[in-house]
Amino acid sequence: MYKTLRIALLFLLFGTWAVAAIQAIGYGASESSAKKAALSELSNMVSSNVKSNLSSTTTLKGDKVTKDAQIALNVASHSYFQGVTYSDPVMEGSEYKVTAFLDEVGVANTLAYLRKELYKELEKLTRNDLEELLNKAQMAYALANFSLQKESIQSDVKAREAQIQEYLTFAKVTFNVTPATATIVVNDTVYEPYKTHLFAPKEYTFTMSAEGYYSEEGRISFGRGETRTVVKELVKVSAERPKVFVQIEGNSAQFTNSVASLLLKYGVDIASSAVATNALIFAIDKQYKTEVNGMAVYDVTVTMRAYKERSQTMVKQVKRANIVDANYNEKVDAAIKALTQYMLQKSDMKSFIGNERVNYNAQ
Repeated sequence: MYKTLRIALLFLLFGTWAVAAIQAIGYGASESSAKKAALSELSNMVSSNVKSNLSSTTTLKGDKVTKDAQIALNVASHSYFQGVTYSDPVMEGSEYKVTAFLDEVGVANTLAYLRKELYKELEKLTRNDLEELLNKAQMAYALANFSLQKESIQSDVKAREAQIQEYLTFAKVTFNVTPATATIVVNDTVYEPYKTHLFAPKEYTFTMSAEGYYSEEGRISFGRGETRTVVKELVKVSAERPKVFVQIEGNSAQFTNSVASLLLKYGVDIASSAVATNALIFAIDKQYKTEVNGMAVYDVTVTMRAYKERSQTMVKQVKRANIVDANYNEKVDAAIKALTQYMLQKSDMKSFIGNERVNYNAQ
C-alpha cells in the first residue's frame, strides 16, 4: 500500500548562514527499513533540487519512488549528512513510520563538510577518490538550494567541480629533467620540473634547455586520464664541440644538409673528413614497383647506422611505399630527418657524442 510522504521545509537563520531545516518521513515493514526509507527520502529531496520553501509531496513504497515523483535517488549522499536525527518509530497500519530530520545546524554543517572535502589536494587522490569528490560536489550544489547564499556557494562548487573533472580526464604529467635548473616549454608555456601538471589528451611540442647543456626538442602525446613521468637527461656541452662524419648514399648535398641542420641544434658539427668523433651512415634502398601515368613508383627503405669507436651502436629504418619520382627527394629527406631526430632524442645520446677519433674510411 502506497504511503504519502510530506516533506516540510522551514527556512531559518543560523549565524551568517540562511538555511532550511529538512525533514522526511519513511515507511517500512521494520523499524530499520522505515528509518532507511526516511533517510533515502531526505537525500532524494536534496538531490531533486527543490527551489522553493513550499512543502512537497512524493509517494514511496519500500525504497522505490513512483515515476511521477521525478526524483533521482542519490544513494551515496546518505553518508554525507552531518547531524541527522530520527523520531521514535510508530505503527501506522501494518507498517512502521519514522521521521528523519536535518535541522538548520545540520544543513549548515553538511554544507561546510562537503565544501571542505572538495578542497582536498587533488594530485594526491586516486581516480575513485576523485569520482567520489564529484558526487560530493553534486550533493553540495543541490544542498545549496536550501541556503540563501545559494548563488555564491553553487558558483564556488561548480568551479571546483571543473577542476576535479580536469584531474579525471586530463593527463597528470611530471617532468623529471636533469639538470633541475632546466627550462621546460610545452606549446609555448613554461612548466616547472618535478611538479605535477595537467595536460589535455593530445599531442604537444616541447623544448627543454639549460645553460651549459644542449637543448632537446620534439613532440609528445598524452592520453586521457593517464599519469606519466617524463624523464630526460640533457647532454652537457663539452669544452670541444663534437664532430660527426655523415655519409649518405649518393653523396646528396641536400640530404647531408638536412642532417647537419639537426645536429647543429645539439651543438654537433659535421666532420669534413672520415676521421671524426662519430659517424652516421645512411643507406637508401630504392625498389622499382610499377608505373602510373608514365611515372615510376618506388618503395624506399632508408637505414641509419650510428657508430662509435668502430662499433655499431644503433640501427634504425624508415620505410616509405609508393613514392613517385616527383616527390622522391622530399620523402627521402623527411625520412633521413626523422631518423636523425630519433637518434638525437635517445636518452643515451651522450654516449654517442664521445671524444675518440675513428677513421671510417678503413671500414
